[in-house]
Amino acid sequence: ENNDIQFIRDYYYNAGKHLIDFETILTIKDTNQVIINRVPLFPVRKSEIESALLDAGFSKLNFFGNFKGEALGTDSIPMVIEAS
Repeated sequence: ENNDIQFIRDYYYNAGKHLIDFETILTIKDTNQVIINRVPLFPVRKSEIESALLDAGFSKLNFFGNFKGEALGTDSIPMVIEAS
């Protein structure tokens, strides 16, 4: 939040669909305009994407915890993948 806007984001897990609903609420303070957006995200684990990439024919995979090439950890955001 700053003097001009307020930005709120929430995540809701939908177990029935195995999706994460990513919801954002942006409020423009001058006009009180509220913009709400919701996008479904597919939660994927390293092992699942690794298997899919190998099945797709990639043979060299590197996983990183950021775009600096640092190690992937349990709380890394994002998961960056190099595949060839």
